Amino acid sequence: MNRWRLSVLGTLVILAGSTAFAQTQHVYTVEDLGSFGGGDLVGVAVNNNGAVTGTAVMPDGSLHAFRWTRNGGLEDLGAQAGTVSQGFGINDNGDVVGVYFEQNGAEHSFIASPGAPIRVLRPDAYQPSGITNDGRVTGMSWSGSAFRTLADGTLQDLSAFVSFGADMNAAGDVAGWGWHDPSMTRPETAFRYSDRAGYEDLGTLGGSSSYGYGINDQGIVVGTSQLVPDRMGHAFRAVPGGTMEDLGGLPGGFAGGISSAWSINTHGDIVGQSDNAYGWTAFVYNDVEGMTDLRLRIPIADRLGRGLHWGRDINDNGQIVVNYEGYDGGYRYGTVLLTPARDAAAPHAHPTASPSLLTPPDGRIVSVSVDPHVTDLYDPEPVCQITNVTNSEAPQSGLDPDVEITAPLSVNLRAKRLGSNAGRTYTVTLSCTNYFGNASSVSVAVTVPHDNSK
Repeated sequence: MNRWRLSVLGTLVILAGSTAFAQTQHVYTVEDLGSFGGGDLVGVAVNNNGAVTGTAVMPDGSLHAFRWTRNGGLEDLGAQAGTVSQGFGINDNGDVVGVYFEQNGAEHSFIASPGAPIRVLRPDAYQPSGITNDGRVTGMSWSGSAFRTLADGTLQDLSAFVSFGADMNAAGDVAGWGWHDPSMTRPETAFRYSDRAGYEDLGTLGGSSSYGYGINDQGIVVGTSQLVPDRMGHAFRAVPGGTMEDLGGLPGGFAGGISSAWSINTHGDIVGQSDNAYGWTAFVYNDVEGMTDLRLRIPIADRLGRGLHWGRDINDNGQIVVNYEGYDGGYRYGTVLLTPARDAAAPHAHPTASPSLLTPPDGRIVSVSVDPHVTDLYDPEPVCQITNVTNSEAPQSGLDPDVEITAPLSVNLRAKRLGSNAGRTYTVTLSCTNYFGNASSVSVAVTVPHDNSK
């Protein structure tokens, strides 16, 4: 994708009758990109083949741009004659754009193609942010203006004032932010630039400032905007010809509800960052499910030791680059690639009943409790409850006086059986549901033997 990113540091369980009921959900597998010797690694952009670029701390403490692919792993793109380089964007060919710094601090923009050495870009392309599949680039030029390069290599400044081009789609439309006068007395606001409409100020959600960070092939811009002046605000979406739309934030935010959208794919899926009750977290947004905490969409085992803080980019296959802070012998920043998985499965239960044998068969009412012994890949606390109890010797019609469900996991059963039968079996069915609403049904048997020897 073409993204500007600032890199930062006795019981019978009746299984045959078990059933599951699933609802379609977006869940993900998790792939950690690793590191160069245990240092920080911050991925910022992903292309449609799942290749990632960003900036990593090398074993000697220097910062280098990298490219990661599933087949090749991490690749150090070097820093030319300097000690610092940063990768900002990557196209579907694997071409990475970024900057490197000489020992004297002089900055140069570069492009690094797979299997080829770093090439210096034209000097007036001061800081590139992204690159299209045909090699056009956007970012900030030496004049301090947002720019894009055209098919013939021409660099086109997009504004008369200080501005930054953050992302560019295949049509050459650019999203970013800019000021409105030479002295920058008016606050910066998000913009969209297109051949059809030129430079469009997208305004705000009510505050003074806004920033456009991403644009998809439909020209939809996402970013963040203040709701009131001088306060951080909410993620927004701006459709061509429409007004800026507030995407809200996750509930219970510790900072009062703050969010920012960083990327949008051709399907309209959006990723970014929001506060929640526990800190900062990465989110994914779509019109069906709204804004969702991404941490709840990865397996529980992959949440241990890391917090998913920032959704940086999403490609057209739904893969998401997420930055995390984790502990592995010491705190460090890392990056994972989330890949859409099959729909979330329902919880898996192996219930036991206590007691499971009602003896002697003297007609007493016995309180039976059920322990579901339930596990779920995503939900640490699935909700289970008894939904039905059948009695092998139940009356042919009407309520069964020998059965009474008294609590979600408790039932009163009568210790009784007919003398003509081998014994009585109560089949207790319970349903377990995870936070996706996916449910499974499983049964456990409680028996009344014919006599005390059985």
